[in-house]
Amino acid sequence: MDESKSDVTSNCQTFVNLRAQGTAYEEYKKLYDEIDEDYLKNVKRVIVFGSGPGLSEITFLKKLVKNLTSLTVVEKDEECLELLKMNVKNYLSDEINFSHYLTTAQNWQGSSENDDKADLILIFHFLYFLEETDRKTFYRNCFMNWLKQNGKMFIKLHKDMHDTDNSYFLYNIYRKTGRKLYVESHTVKKELEEKGYMIEKTYHYKCFYDLNASINSIAKLAIIHADPPYEDDTIVWRTLRKLYGGQGKICTTGELFSVTNKC
Repeated sequence: MDESKSDVTSNCQTFVNLRAQGTAYEEYKKLYDEIDEDYLKNVKRVIVFGSGPGLSEITFLKKLVKNLTSLTVVEKDEECLELLKMNVKNYLSDEINFSHYLTTAQNWQGSSENDDKADLILIFHFLYFLEETDRKTFYRNCFMNWLKQNGKMFIKLHKDMHDTDNSYFLYNIYRKTGRKLYVESHTVKKELEEKGYMIEKTYHYKCFYDLNASINSIAKLAIIHADPPYEDDTIVWRTLRKLYGGQGKICTTGELFSVTNKC
């Protein structure tokens, strides 16, 4: 394990590396197979927030949104957005009207006042990075400003302390080292229901990571997103060894769920 602080691997590349070192993409494909294709048969216009490189979102769209005509992506990381643009070019039809915005969800005002609203919004592993107040404002914007009246959101998030036997390994590191814990699926579903939105369908997944192959990526991701930042990064590797040193694989669980507006 490389515990040198000289490693400047970007957040985007660390994310790409970790996904490649585990079973996430394989499990996500199985997850999407569980969704009835008729559920999204009328979807044409889609907005994606916090796509990262977008491979999971593109797989979802290719599998389930057969009539896609318009795709709008909002992503704040320039490196991730460049990878996303390349992946859209490689894997989606060039007949799709594709637009992208290098900004945060909080700052995005919509693509155009003249644009039709979206049928579907995808939010995969993004809400961790919004504070509670910002999340609730974001939900309201999605349903009031960006989605059609009968539109849907699909949200994907990790489980941690609720409805799972496998607390999220990144949060376990933060618990042991006194760092902020980010939101989990259970909390977001509760927030949405309290605001009057309906959780319509829920799908569960479980992913595995080989510890020897992925421990550097896990440690780097923990360091990048730690709040407050670590003064000594080596504490992350020491904590990982203490938590998982005797295990060959570690597991994470999560949910994909759809949300509609009861009104």
